[in-house]
Amino acid sequence: AYINVVSNLEELKSKKDNFTKIKKPLPNWINSLSRRETEVLSCISIGLSDKEISEKLYISTSTVRSHCQKIYGKLLVKNRIEASNIAKEYGLL
Repeated sequence: AYINVVSNLEELKSKKDNFTKIKKPLPNWINSLSRRETEVLSCISIGLSDKEISEKLYISTSTVRSHCQKIYGKLLVKNRIEASNIAKEYGLL
């Protein structure tokens, strides 16, 4: 599972760096996500729990929850499913 997270994070970074390829206009929140928030969003989108994310990214579960709350606020969503759907819609994952 760790290898998948690493490859997803690398793919996510390359997609974030190449936004010009995405046809849908990009909202401002995409650039407002920090690198770590983007990594957490990637982990959320592949279905990892807070504990699994904390183990993979070497951060505490409370830090994961904090990142999730910030992500939800920036994306204007209420949960992981909505956050994941928006990220997929804009080609982040």
